[in-house]
Amino acid sequence: LGSRWRGEHRWVVALEAPTGERAALAGSGGWDAGVRWLGTWRFPRALLQCAAGFTVLDDAGSFLGAARDATWHLAAEYRHLWGERADTLLGVRWDTSPLASFSGGEPGQPAFMFSFGARRWLSDTTYVAAALGENLIPDGVNPDFTLQLQLGVRLGAGDR
Repeated sequence: LGSRWRGEHRWVVALEAPTGERAALAGSGGWDAGVRWLGTWRFPRALLQCAAGFTVLDDAGSFLGAARDATWHLAAEYRHLWGERADTLLGVRWDTSPLASFSGGEPGQPAFMFSFGARRWLSDTTYVAAALGENLIPDGVNPDFTLQLQLGVRLGAGDR
């Protein structure tokens, strides 16, 4: 979409092939398709990213024999730059459950994750990062807390 509304915008179309074994919860057995929008706004010492998405889950796939519903996704992340090599992030993410129509109970509830983290660039292309997340709607299906540790390498040109 280019630069509109003082930001950079992108559309992504995703196609997920059936992988893994359905009985082992390592795959669904269906072809899933989705569309995503990502907007990025850059400020002198900050970055704001917002995203929205919709995924249609193949009727041929299932989760332990239960039919899966299409899902919606919303996310926002704010990064504050603390110099040339360090930044912190504050993020939120909301996802509907693929089991919403199968279960009116906990497995059918959406997830609302909040996260806070930091990243330190070791060189122009390599960084380490850590983030702690919490599901603000604990539902028994999504993790209540997450700890993410990353070692990243940037390939090609682009901003940090």
